[in-house]
Amino acid sequence: MQTEYPKIFARGIVCMDENWSKLKTEDFDNLHALGVRYCRIHGVYGGVNMDAQSLQRQIRHFATSYPSTHLNWGLSAQFPLATWSALKSLFLEDADVKKLQVIADHVGNIVPSDIASPEFKEFLEMVRVGRLNVKISALYRRCGEDISKMKSIVQKIAAIAPFALIWGSDWPHVDASQVKSTAVPPTADIQRELSELEDWLSNDQFRKMLVDNPQRLFGA
Repeated sequence: MQTEYPKIFARGIVCMDENWSKLKTEDFDNLHALGVRYCRIHGVYGGVNMDAQSLQRQIRHFATSYPSTHLNWGLSAQFPLATWSALKSLFLEDADVKKLQVIADHVGNIVPSDIASPEFKEFLEMVRVGRLNVKISALYRRCGEDISKMKSIVQKIAAIAPFALIWGSDWPHVDASQVKSTAVPPTADIQRELSELEDWLSNDQFRKMLVDNPQRLFGA
């Protein structure tokens, strides 16, 4: 019988979905041979239970699992900013979780109005000490068509931890919201986003985001 694998979310990442518990060591080895290097927990838009204790158990389970301990897979997650803040002690203090490379997807779900919040301050602390890497992607999802509203957020992250930035296109830009809207969504413009980011970041920060940091996080 053919193994039913978790969903391949993107190149190098596999979702920790309902099929995860069915996988055997050889299945993880096969996924690793295909290029998978991260497990993803999708924590919004109808994803996992957002109870902090449930997430802690799930993250600890992954941190002590075969792909983490033997294949050196990292963790990629999309959580609301408040959830990242609630999990701060886990990422900073848990002996097993501290060994993980962790990617906060979609700029940690941070929006422009979060810039003065205590949750953003705690998020930045996790980034500063090297516990979180931050994927810069689909900025329009955070602020609508005027993506320049995210400039200060991105620059603050880049200033304290240029080693933590990576970029993703978020292709194919699917509508994953639970409540469908009749409003026309903003058009995803990858070239515009990259052009804006190049203006916001120094040459060194921009290169790290596009080349050096992804190479470190997803290299063989």
